[in-house]
Amino acid sequence: MLNNILILGDSHTYGDGLSDVNHNKPWQEHSIQSWPYFMFYAEQIKNKSYPGNCNDIMSYTLARYIDTVKLVV
Repeated sequence: MLNNILILGDSHTYGDGLSDVNHNKPWQEHSIQSWPYFMFYAEQIKNKSYPGNCNDIMSYTLARYIDTVKLVV
């Protein structure tokens, strides 16, 4: 099983608007109804997406976590 999958994205990847989303802690409370959770098991994922994320921040996040992940989506 592939572990340590880094997920980067914006509100679509985060799951904004889905019923299980809470914006109190956007760095922790991703929707498990969003697309990454249909592709991978939740315990495999490091989901670092959040609403309003831009390519610059995704690149920064990638540089920050690149040594600890096996796959980036």
